[in-house]
Amino acid sequence: MLVYQLFTPLLYFAIAAAVAGVVHRWVLPLRRSMLLALLVLPLVFTGKALLTGQVYGPYDRAYDALPFSSVKEELGVDGPSRGELHDLYTQIAPWHRAVRHAWSEGDWPLLNPFTLAGDVLLGSAQPAPFYPPNLISLLLPLPLALTFLATLQLYLAALAAFVLCREVGCGRRAALLGAAGWMAMSGTLFWVGWPIGAALALLPATLAAVHQVVRDAGRRSALFLAVALALALLAGHPETAAHHVLVGSFFGLWWMATQPAKGWLRMVAFAFAGGALALAFSAIAVLPLWDTVTQTFEWTRRQALPAAAAESFGELVSRALPNFIPFAHGVPGLRLADLPNFFQPLSGAYVGSLLFAPALLGVLAKPPGDRSASRWLWLVAGLVGLAAGSHLPGIDRLLGLVPPFDTVIHERLIAVTGLALCVLAAFGCDAWLAGRVSGRRLAVLTAAVFLGLVVSLAFLWSSLVERGAGEHLPLHGALLLAPLLLWLPFSLSHRRRTLAFIALLALLLVQRAGEMGNLYPVSRLDTFYPPLAALELPEDLEAPSRFVGFGFTLFPNQAAHYRLEDPRGYQALRHAAFRQTFPLWVAKDGPWWYTSVSDFTRPFLGFLNVRYALTPADRSVGGWQRLRAGEGWAIWRNPWVLERAFLPRRVRCGVQPGSRLEEMSRARSFSEVAWIDDACGELPGDGVREIANGRGELTVRSDGTGYALDARLEEPTWMVVSNVAWRGWRARLANGEEIPVVRANHAFLGLRLPAGEHQVRLFFRPRSFELGLGITALAIAAWLAIGGWRAISRLNASRS
Repeated sequence: MLVYQLFTPLLYFAIAAAVAGVVHRWVLPLRRSMLLALLVLPLVFTGKALLTGQVYGPYDRAYDALPFSSVKEELGVDGPSRGELHDLYTQIAPWHRAVRHAWSEGDWPLLNPFTLAGDVLLGSAQPAPFYPPNLISLLLPLPLALTFLATLQLYLAALAAFVLCREVGCGRRAALLGAAGWMAMSGTLFWVGWPIGAALALLPATLAAVHQVVRDAGRRSALFLAVALALALLAGHPETAAHHVLVGSFFGLWWMATQPAKGWLRMVAFAFAGGALALAFSAIAVLPLWDTVTQTFEWTRRQALPAAAAESFGELVSRALPNFIPFAHGVPGLRLADLPNFFQPLSGAYVGSLLFAPALLGVLAKPPGDRSASRWLWLVAGLVGLAAGSHLPGIDRLLGLVPPFDTVIHERLIAVTGLALCVLAAFGCDAWLAGRVSGRRLAVLTAAVFLGLVVSLAFLWSSLVERGAGEHLPLHGALLLAPLLLWLPFSLSHRRRTLAFIALLALLLVQRAGEMGNLYPVSRLDTFYPPLAALELPEDLEAPSRFVGFGFTLFPNQAAHYRLEDPRGYQALRHAAFRQTFPLWVAKDGPWWYTSVSDFTRPFLGFLNVRYALTPADRSVGGWQRLRAGEGWAIWRNPWVLERAFLPRRVRCGVQPGSRLEEMSRARSFSEVAWIDDACGELPGDGVREIANGRGELTVRSDGTGYALDARLEEPTWMVVSNVAWRGWRARLANGEEIPVVRANHAFLGLRLPAGEHQVRLFFRPRSFELGLGITALAIAAWLAIGGWRAISRLNASRS
């Protein structure tokens, strides 16, 4: 492991330098000093974990519940980190593990067998298995890969913002300030490691590409736009990718309006070409996502949700305040005030009070060239983002007039406000460094900063003192005063302005590290899901089996780290029919956001192939066999478990969904009867019928992320497989013939085999993935072929 700990920072610097080389060659020339600064910026937050070979993230939260709490003291794990970060250890890290499992089995990363009775992986978007940084991270063990990805994400955010600031005309030093502000924005730092953060970090790159298409429409600018949008689509958060398109369209139309009308058609043509190429590059992920979304409960729920709107002016102000006063609703580490969205105070557009003065100067100071219109563009964009993030009544309805924006959560557009502040601060810094600041504007700036200081301190007094955190008041007051003290000496010489700029950049990083640096803990490698006796199952177990915990025990989806299959799960997209079965086995009093189990006598758990259960030591499980116990925990075995694939004695066909669920709720044993959605094969007749099933022998074993079935049947027979029937499951006989897969028991898989001996491979391979794979492969091959042909042509031309 020591070798990997040393290799991780080397890999980061190598990949970051390679990306910078591509940018330098194809997008924007980069000086070595700027590259070095961009490489170092992320280390302000992740440097300790990256350089010492530790884990950056809240993975110590796992030790708040069994079975990890039983070894908490033994491993020396401190108290819990912030609860708002629970998705990282309950979703993101387990998804990474499931992707690695699929690759290790020689399968495409399409199915996650470890959660929700067989969940989609690529199709749910957020695992993002084809996002290039995630592919590179496979070179590292998972805990170190998470640190590498967090650092690279911050670097890409800084680099993208630097390119954008340079593209709209800022000098190098001013662009570096804007890049540092965007990288250290609350939203960027909060979403480190999340798919939304990976997509959000690239927003400046998309806008830079749009600006380049408007400025110089051609193949290179279209390719730049295609790569930026494709990376956003592959990053795993389709809503943020949709916002790339929305915001990019807004900026593109504004910039086009400043250009001669005779060039509009060319700009639009190359913009659409870039968008089409982006869809082709990312089709391997986009098509399976669309195929999956239309099967989910959330698809219909999102379409029925009313447009978000603040209920009062007070709520509007409450949502807007954290974007300008970081402690308006509490401080990191302390209880936050009750808000409709408890993420909002930490994931907003606050970029540090040190940037407020240069941002205001960017509005007041007239920039050279065509940037005189740009400052108003950024001001308008920032206000629109603030309105969306604060739920201004009517803004969601307006933004949702065009599909698919009617199903998108627009409050995350608050990030545009943070980006606008960073770009305006770069404008202001550029004007200051160039000496383009008049005395009148300086007076207005000074008055505005003083007014903001008074208002900010007033809010801080009411929020911090009431929460017993008054010690933060002098610190924040001094930091608010710092920009004023720094920006007063505008008559300094050029050299002293350079030193003042370096001081401003350093103070900004110190401020943001002080405000957000304790958000993510740094953990030792040996505490990242270590081997546990409570999760060791019998070694002679060959048949597929599922494992469930009581309540919050073995919180989903952590079982993936131990290759245990858990029918519970925590997922943003849930199969609509599978969710309808939750009343048959999920606790009614459990949390709404994941499937909790408390009653182990439910027959449906046996159907789900739940063979083992983990409970607190003092809890008994009626009828189950107690295998062993440890410090605060016990393992139980289910005597009524059914195999993953089995032959029911009878089948019922033609039952309507509502009646089917009611009948299933009364079933005492699912081995007696199964419900088949179609007309029971080739048998004539319509309506509800019940027939005897065929007899025979059936064995099942795991085969990658699918199954190998060996059947010896006396007559045509139905078999049921307790995996959720996502579209894309296929069954193939040994001779290569595919047989139909239907839905059984409302949300699961059913097969009908003829009499005789059969070897069946059951695997998950959606047609949408195969089509997307073909389109992406063809697009990349065509791109490489054209690029190679052009390179050869240039080489021949240079020789001649």
